[in-house]
Amino acid sequence: MDKQSAIDILRYLAIGIALCIGVVVLYRFVVARADKILRRWAMENHFELLHFERCFFTGGFSPFTTSRNQIVYFVRVRDGEHQERSGWVRCGSFSHPFGNQTDVKWKDVE
Repeated sequence: MDKQSAIDILRYLAIGIALCIGVVVLYRFVVARADKILRRWAMENHFELLHFERCFFTGGFSPFTTSRNQIVYFVRVRDGEHQERSGWVRCGSFSHPFGNQTDVKWKDVE
């Protein structure tokens, strides 16, 4: 292997590493933003968040109506009257990557 080939390999390796780091940073930004939207939604609706987790396949929202700009959480909340509810909260906009919308579908009481 000559010197130019080694330089080319290192250059492509550096580009690949930079792209991987960029994807991870972007993902963490999107998740942190969705967490902020979820917490704001809970505060505005006077809910105490007891538990929340991101979920990919949900019982609340169809994958065909949820875009990659949105993150869906399964939540358990307590309202001002100390009643607990659970359901799905979709954070973000379908078409705008920086939208702050939330959609809620409550789980039926069993």
